[in-house]
Amino acid sequence: MIGYDHGRRGEVTGLLLEDGTIVKVPPHEGARLSAFAGPGDTVRADGMRHLTRHGETHLRAHTVTDTATGESMSIHHPAR
Repeated sequence: MIGYDHGRRGEVTGLLLEDGTIVKVPPHEGARLSAFAGPGDTVRADGMRHLTRHGETHLRAHTVTDTATGESMSIHHPAR
């Protein structure tokens, strides 16, 4: 991971991966995510991937795993 994706108010809304993928999480999960993973950490994210109209690859994360420790974080999404 190379950094964080931020919302309009500066809140963490995801992770920026080296391959250009933006791992998205709901705003209420941003603080927990930033405490779990930081720049330079190697992570694996599982979820639903899609291409935006701007050509960006987004992944709506369900789980983020620190590959060095094997520790995982489940992402809780609000009901639609």
